[in-house]
Amino acid sequence: MSESTMIILGVMTALIAIYGACLSTFVYNRDRSGIKVSVNAGLPIGLATRNIVLFIEAVNNGRRPVTITSLPVLILQDGYQLVIRESNIQNNPKLEEGDVYREWIELEPLWEEIQKHDHGAPKAVKFKDSLGRIYLYKFKRNEWKEMVSLLKYNN
Repeated sequence: MSESTMIILGVMTALIAIYGACLSTFVYNRDRSGIKVSVNAGLPIGLATRNIVLFIEAVNNGRRPVTITSLPVLILQDGYQLVIRESNIQNNPKLEEGDVYREWIELEPLWEEIQKHDHGAPKAVKFKDSLGRIYLYKFKRNEWKEMVSLLKYNN
């Protein structure tokens, strides 16, 4: 083979390898599981309470199923972790693509519990899956204060 043929073959081999690497990265990222956690506060509709509640939601945005194995945990400023609900999680719910897990708790008793421990305001909510991955919702600046301020309007 001539030298120019060898160079062309080398370039083609490199291009095919780059294409394969890009394709496998795309497929890997597309097939990953991904839980998106969100937190909101407000008045419940259709729940057995008339008090302000904290809604916690985990949505599987990935294509692979995910099994949640921990209760939602509130992480406070100094690192102290407070379990948000003292009930069993729904038998380790398995979330398929697009499935949603929802949890709620009355905000006032939770706020009183946080103040009692004096560990600072919450900075995040976390879930853990069966593989040990942690999914976080980080509160934005003053978001928790705004949620707690709803309590004075509820009374």
